[in-house]
Amino acid sequence: MKTLQAICLLALSKGVLSTLVQEPLGFEPSFDQVVAHESDSSPPPKQRSPSFQDPFEAPATGGGRDPWVLNLLQLTGEGDDEENEVTDVEEDAPGFPVVHLDYVSHRATTYHKKGDYYVYKNIRYAAPPTGERRFAAPQPPLVQEGIQTGYKGHSCVQEIPDWISNVTSLRWVIKNAVFGGINDSEDCLFLDVAAPKNATKESKLPVIVWIYGGGYIFGRKDWYPYNPTGMMRRTEGGVVYVAMNYRMGAYGFMAGPLFSQERKEGVLDAVSNAALHDQRYALHWVQKYIAEFGGDPDNVTIMGESAGGGSVLHQMIWQDKEEEKAPFKRAIPQSPGWVPNAGGFKAADDLQDATYKRFLRETGCFTLACLRAAPSWLIKRANMRLIRDSPHGTFTFGPAVDRKYIPDLPGRMLLDGKFNKDIEVMVSGVGMEGAAFADRSVDSEDKLDGYLKTNLPLSTQATRDTIKEMYPLAKYNGNWTARVISLAGEAFIDCNAYMLGEAYDGNSYHYMLNRTFVDEVEPAGHGADVKYTFYNNWPLVGKANAYLAMAIQKYQLSFWSTGDPNEKKPEWADPMPKWGDNHGILRFDGKTWVTAGNIDDETMKRCEWWSHGHYANPDDHESSNERELK
Repeated sequence: MKTLQAICLLALSKGVLSTLVQEPLGFEPSFDQVVAHESDSSPPPKQRSPSFQDPFEAPATGGGRDPWVLNLLQLTGEGDDEENEVTDVEEDAPGFPVVHLDYVSHRATTYHKKGDYYVYKNIRYAAPPTGERRFAAPQPPLVQEGIQTGYKGHSCVQEIPDWISNVTSLRWVIKNAVFGGINDSEDCLFLDVAAPKNATKESKLPVIVWIYGGGYIFGRKDWYPYNPTGMMRRTEGGVVYVAMNYRMGAYGFMAGPLFSQERKEGVLDAVSNAALHDQRYALHWVQKYIAEFGGDPDNVTIMGESAGGGSVLHQMIWQDKEEEKAPFKRAIPQSPGWVPNAGGFKAADDLQDATYKRFLRETGCFTLACLRAAPSWLIKRANMRLIRDSPHGTFTFGPAVDRKYIPDLPGRMLLDGKFNKDIEVMVSGVGMEGAAFADRSVDSEDKLDGYLKTNLPLSTQATRDTIKEMYPLAKYNGNWTARVISLAGEAFIDCNAYMLGEAYDGNSYHYMLNRTFVDEVEPAGHGADVKYTFYNNWPLVGKANAYLAMAIQKYQLSFWSTGDPNEKKPEWADPMPKWGDNHGILRFDGKTWVTAGNIDDETMKRCEWWSHGHYANPDDHESSNERELK
């Protein structure tokens, strides 16, 4: 309950908890009751019309039902059966199975009665990225003697910007209770495997690989909301679940020519986007070893939300001539978010180099060799200082164009057909993505221009004027907050999702959630879908939401297994349409339940504009490196 108490403090600081408790909340039926209803073709029970309160009317610092804060509150509350969690989980019994890999023998760490599955915690999938391996691509895991039990492991080093917490006195409460705690370390390249109790090498079960979100600067594989028990129960032992850690912040997303140009024979090169390399390395680990846990390496689905969804997107466009095929078959990018971070031409190179130079100054170093020799605390402090100072809506670090594996902006690569076309895709989003990133102090054209310049530092004045014309204030009835939320949502998340639909066209499905996980509260803000994906008797759930969670899980289960989300869908729900020319989408909300719809043409025009990357000053294509070669 400590986590929930901490978030209640955060909610109070935002002025929303008092609003929540003014109305009674309907708690959910049991998991078994929901499952029992699946055989019934009738729709779920009737509900009252949602008591929608326009979130745009909330002041910048509190009041109203801010979807961002509501989702944070929901995500961090433990399950309603928390008191029984200990009795439902057995730990480190001598009779637990041992999986023998060619570099380690690993015994199951826990057995979960609910779901009937074992979890093999903290399996090393790569060598510790420390010392000379700091900032390098992941290296093969070291041989470990004896039988490992998974009790030793860390989350990767993480930090949060000041603009997220707002109340800096709560910073450590938020960080420690919510975003992974203080048990973080550079030695963090571990993954967990959850496998059904009776799974064998011959089982060949579908595999789900979860990539967590967190703005590319915080998060961990085993954060409480990512408990796979609901998935395991829903599939009745029919899936193997994998979740990995990856490096974040400066450790995983330092980039630029200056950073990568230092070379020394016999020393590992620094690599831009080390975190994406970590993820790719873990996916190849799955290909090599997952059969030992009962999984099918030819039936792997990667899935992630927010930065995790953005990571999935980058894995879909990953270019590696040495790979015969992608190390996964299907992808579910949920709210695929990334703050535009260009590269490949001079202005972008200079921006990345400036970040690297500041990092060097914070450590007192002048070279990469010095950074690798520096103590962990010094690197951690520099990472903290850069991230904490991130302007509103930004995180300082994130995926960047590296000219090799990510040779261009993702939107451009999708438009140009430079992506893996053999992947089956199901994309998802929520109704109000931008609320989490919008600066609600914007109330004039000048302030909006400043917000755009901060979030799109390579944009020209002409480009920013075009953006403001695409989102005219009159369209939002003079509501500045609504304008900024709409702009931020499309620029950083929505259009990534929609353009994936355009790229994969007839081979993709798309759905949108428009309810939070608090009964009768709309619209859904960024992150609301996580509790639906991992639903397992969560708190603050109304009966309606429990059935919507069941429906979403059924579509996902069907897609994991067959590539068709409709094969095992609830009988009372509409089929999920393929994207197609009419931009088909399935909507989950509290008014029409689960119904098919489409994305309008005007939205798609704006999204195509964003995908072209005009904000990245495309007229200056000649990189500083290219000029040096002349």
